[in-house]
Parts: sequence; structure tokens; C-alpha cells
Amino acid sequence: MEYSNTKLIVLSILSLLIIGLAIFTGKATYRRLKNFSHLVTASTQFAEADPLNIIKKIIPENPIILEAGARWGEDTIRMSKMWPHGLIYAFEPLPSSISTLKENIKDYENILFYPLALNDVSGQATFYVSTNNPGGSTLNKPTGSIVQIYFTEQKSIIVPCITLDDWATANHVSHIDFMWLDMEGHELTVLKSVKSNILDQVKAIYMEVTFSKDWENMSDFNEIQSWMKQHDFRQIYYLEQCPKHQANVIYSRV
Repeated sequence: MEYSNTKLIVLSILSLLIIGLAIFTGKATYRRLKNFSHLVTASTQFAEADPLNIIKKIIPENPIILEAGARWGEDTIRMSKMWPHGLIYAFEPLPSSISTLKENIKDYENILFYPLALNDVSGQATFYVSTNNPGGSTLNKPTGSIVQIYFTEQKSIIVPCITLDDWATANHVSHIDFMWLDMEGHELTVLKSVKSNILDQVKAIYMEVTFSKDWENMSDFNEIQSWMKQHDFRQIYYLEQCPKHQANVIYSRV
């Protein structure tokens, strides 16, 4: 089929537009990543890998794993299967998730469940429930734009909580190899509260980080990066979930 001059011109223009769009998108992505260059190397060698496969190279075949924010147990079960000779301590305080979680993990002997929230004090605390996304519930009071996204209906409950030190002492846990923390901005509060040496043997920590303070008294990415560096952890994995807002990160001592 022969094309007329007009068709050829149109095709040429379209081609140029596509190429221009590709270049612009690439530059825009670069600019976005460059904006966070002071926080993180945007694309590490592990950026597209399954985080558990990365962790598997770091921790022993029979690890002690602590998971805070187990929700329904999806990741808990994945870790149980990946480390059948390990032991997973799973924490989840939200009553509406507990029954489903217990049902899902009942056949996994290497999972021990605690209906508690890890906190910087033991006792009871106010827990802010996200009616839009229960996985976004947290001990920190929501503020700003996150209220319109996850907390359109204000709801809070009282949940039992415990410090990592008190829990470890009560359950005779002397070390942890890996921590999976999904606590909606409360991760660093818990880590900072540890007074014992329970963290000394932690080889890796996986956590969700946020670039803006959407909850009261939460730590942002800068603060987390600083604390991790001070405690000899280095970042080996980074994957943005929500551009310029939220990412998943692995820190390792290995």
C-alpha cells in the first residue's frame, strides 16, 4: 500500500510526539527521583525483587522473625512457608482482623500470634481505626490529608499494647533475626523504646516509610534513615508504593 504525502507527514508527526513523550516521561521520572536523592538511592540492585527473597540471603534457615501489623496473615503465611524451620511471632491488635488472621494461620505450627500492639509503653492505648482501609489503622492519631483518604469516619478503640522489651522478657525471647514492621508510622517509636540488647542481633528490618507526617508523633523518612545509620543498618532495598508519599524499604546489617 502506498501512502500519500499527507499521510506520511501525519505519521512523522505522530512518531515525533511519541518520542517526545517518552523523553519527557523519562526526564520527569528522573526529576522525581532526584528530588529524593538526599534520602535514598532511588533504584537499588534489588528494587524489583521480592523482598522476602532478598531477606532469605541474609538470615539463617531457622530464623526468629517478628511481624508487627500482621492483619489477615498473608505475609505471615508467606514467611512461614519460606522458613519452615523458623519461628514467626505475629502481632495484630485490630479486633476486626484477628478472627480472620487466627483462622488463616491455624494450620501453621511455626506461627505464634499475639493480639497486641507493639508500643513504647505497656498497658492500653488508643487505636485509630481506618474505616476505609483497616490496614491503615494505627496508634498515631491521623492528621492532614490522610484523614480524607482513610479516616472519613472518625473511630477509635482501646487496645492492649506492650513494649518489645516487656514482650521479649515475658516470652523468653533472647534475639530476633528479622523484623517485618507495618505500623503506619509507629515503627521508629517502637524501635527507639528498646532498652535491652534484643535488637543487637537483628540482621534485617523491612518497613513501610512515609515522606510526609500523616499521623501525630510519627517519624518521617529522614528520621528513620538517620536512626538506622546510627545503629549500623544500611538500606539495600527501596520500592515506592505511592510516589512522593510512601515506600517499602529493607535495612540490613549484613
